[in-house]
Amino acid sequence: MDCRKLRPRQAGFSLIELMIVVAIIGILASLAMPQYRAYVARAQFAEGLYLLGGLKVSVLETYVLSSQCPDNTGENDSALPPAATINGKYVERVVAQSMGQISDGGGCFLRAYFREDASPLLRGKFVELELSGTGKQSEGGSGGGAASWDCYSNARENVRPKACRYRWGYTPEP
Repeated sequence: MDCRKLRPRQAGFSLIELMIVVAIIGILASLAMPQYRAYVARAQFAEGLYLLGGLKVSVLETYVLSSQCPDNTGENDSALPPAATINGKYVERVVAQSMGQISDGGGCFLRAYFREDASPLLRGKFVELELSGTGKQSEGGSGGGAASWDCYSNARENVRPKACRYRWGYTPEP
């Protein structure tokens, strides 16, 4: 009788099979990590838009009633809270500023600055809403004026929403 036939066959994976599986998992993880980072940064970016959205009505109302944009950066004579008090988990502060009259190419700006402990894709970045249009009645008195908010950011394209454009050569105030 042959001794080899009586020995039970050993079951399991060989070392090379296990190494191939680990290599495949590593490749898949390396492809997934950048997507995951962008996903986390998009969620944090949404916090900035959310905080800005809460101020849009107040800023537009102030502009329509007084033809002045509120400013919460210095001597706060507006109805808005001070910039440093409007913040979130990933947003350091929200600034409302006037950059001249809307009819002269300036206008009302709202900016949310991201914290240093936000996603690495958002560190040192901001999201900005700019009031365009007057929101006032036309000279003839018929119909309401149209006002809209344009979104700008200096964040990468894969982080910001498609409606939020990149403003080239723009450096926000510290």
